[in-house]
Amino acid sequence: MQGIINVLKPAGMTSHDVIYVLRKIYGIRKMGHSGTLDPLAAGVLPVFLGKATRLLAWAPTEPKVYLAEWLVGIATDTEDTSGTIVQQMSAIPKLTAEQLETAAALFRGTILQRPSQYSAIKVDGRKAYELARKNQKVELPAREITIHEFTDISYQLPYLRARIVCSQGTYIRALGRDFGEALGVPLTMSFLVREQVGNFTLEDAWTLEEIRAAKEAALRPATDAVRHLPQYRVPTAAAERFRHGQTIRGTISDVTALWCDEQFIGLGKPAEEGGIRPYKVWVEE
Repeated sequence: MQGIINVLKPAGMTSHDVIYVLRKIYGIRKMGHSGTLDPLAAGVLPVFLGKATRLLAWAPTEPKVYLAEWLVGIATDTEDTSGTIVQQMSAIPKLTAEQLETAAALFRGTILQRPSQYSAIKVDGRKAYELARKNQKVELPAREITIHEFTDISYQLPYLRARIVCSQGTYIRALGRDFGEALGVPLTMSFLVREQVGNFTLEDAWTLEEIRAAKEAALRPATDAVRHLPQYRVPTAAAERFRHGQTIRGTISDVTALWCDEQFIGLGKPAEEGGIRPYKVWVEE
């Protein structure tokens, strides 16, 4: 059994919890997910089963689309409501639409973001959140990210909501932290829904209950993981040589999905001597 499931992860579960449930449903152990979601978050979580895990590294990671909700006037150590309150305003100021737009504009485009210390980023071989939970100070360097859209901002006390389209590596908790600093009001994330990652959307995601009932009907082709890559078609004779690890004629400029007729045969890379060399050969079972 192989394929991809676009799971609608419920809030309250870790991404690994989802894998645990799916292993029981499908009776196979070989699984992996693309793009971890915090327990507090819900939404799109692509899960790769069986042989499809070989394509996990090439799964589409952008765009990522989120609907975020923050609690206004409170800051926590984890930057979401699962943490310990470290700041709380006695009186929350009114924020105008102009103030919200002016602050949001600061974060649109390519910016530097300091990730949340409660993240899975490795520090000296340890995950940052493991160190933070032991009260060890973690200072993560700022990283370049891109906020393509920061829109649909609404403010109804005690909540502030927005829609964000962003690049891989963006921490919405950290965005809320920095957005709050720009507004002069602490924010802590209270809910998050991931609506889209690459070509996986909320509209075609399956709940765990639906997956349990549908089983194989919930599986998408493994090749959905490479549809966003450049596509290149080769004749039958060349496909056979490619499957046997030989460089074939052709011109590509980057990692490319190769097809013979309607069959995916693998991923190719430009060969130094010219042509296309096998990078990941795919043989249908």
